[in-house]
Amino acid sequence: MNQKINKITEEINKVEAQITRLQERLPTLKKKRAGLENTEIIRLVRSSNVPPDELAAFIATIKGNQGNNDLMEDTTPADESEREEEGLENED
Repeated sequence: MNQKINKITEEINKVEAQITRLQERLPTLKKKRAGLENTEIIRLVRSSNVPPDELAAFIATIKGNQGNNDLMEDTTPADESEREEEGLENED
């Protein structure tokens, strides 16, 4: 067989082996990440000193407002005249 073909075939085999190793490793890495994320969430919740019933109410509120931007009030002036009224004129 041609040397170039042999060389490319060997490289393909090496790459396929690497892909297999990485695919086997990926679920473990994802589990580790999820564990660290969960630990961080628990740390944040515990450090907030919020009673469980208030935390549950807060989470329910957030879930109820998913996709609803009412939680974030838009305070950006709509046009140039409002900017001037609010003293937000650009100084060039």
